[in-house]
Amino acid sequence: MPKDHGPVVSFALGGLSGAMACVLSNPFEVVKTRLQLQGELAAGSKVYSSMGDAFLKILKAEGVRGVQRGLAAGIGFQTLFNGVRIGLFDHVKGIVHTEAAPNLSKLAAGAMTGSMASASCSPLFMVKCRLQAQVSGAGTAVGTQHNYRGLIHGLTSIYQESGVRGFYRGVDGFILRTAVGSSFQLSVFDVVKGPCQDACGSWLGTLAAASCAGFVATTAMNPFDVVSTRLYNQPRLPCGTGALYSGPIDCLTKSLKAEGPAVLVKGWSSHVGRLVPHTVYCLVFFEKAKQFVEHMDW
Repeated sequence: MPKDHGPVVSFALGGLSGAMACVLSNPFEVVKTRLQLQGELAAGSKVYSSMGDAFLKILKAEGVRGVQRGLAAGIGFQTLFNGVRIGLFDHVKGIVHTEAAPNLSKLAAGAMTGSMASASCSPLFMVKCRLQAQVSGAGTAVGTQHNYRGLIHGLTSIYQESGVRGFYRGVDGFILRTAVGSSFQLSVFDVVKGPCQDACGSWLGTLAAASCAGFVATTAMNPFDVVSTRLYNQPRLPCGTGALYSGPIDCLTKSLKAEGPAVLVKGWSSHVGRLVPHTVYCLVFFEKAKQFVEHMDW
């Protein structure tokens, strides 16, 4: 039976897994963010025609720094986010497990750890989103431009404008996004990992299970991800309320009315391009790191 390392070791392994995966997947996140924001509420022209077109245009106009925009915020976010979400999943799953509905228990555990992670990481995700939306050099702006110089400037700017409450404006959409994505990602991986490893061996089986989990999670989460991105990036009125949307339902309703059902899959290809390999990097590293810790008997 695998050794229970406790929540502290699991948190550290989950956080390290997320940070390593972020470095490789961040360019896809930049592209996804801009695809989701272009043509917001049918305003502005279409800058990018596809994931590949967006990547090449950003790289040409803004250089390597453009496609890796928001990396420091992303690493900080993924470290804390996955430390909570992945690191605590097995422990929460053990608490809510019921023999009558084991797979439903896994969905619930994923949603719970995802929601906890969202609540703790909202400030970092907000700054990451805004940094990735803003352009430099000859780039063409899509969405609101907040003109942060970096992670620290972004955090201090939000605090000076709105205080602590400013960090959590839009968190309701983020929690909804992550609860859906995390419940599918972690539960699907947990369900299919065993059969995949039996059929393909330890390494290939883990890769196959992580790929499957990433694809399912992306597809289920994308509509909520569009809403979350727009809520976090929207400008704010002097009173602190959103200038475009009052909340997730308002954002979804206005976006559907202005842009049609296609808005629900905006950025899906780049989201798959980010989340599938990110899931593979993250979950495979987490699994192998757990095995290493077990081997070392830590």
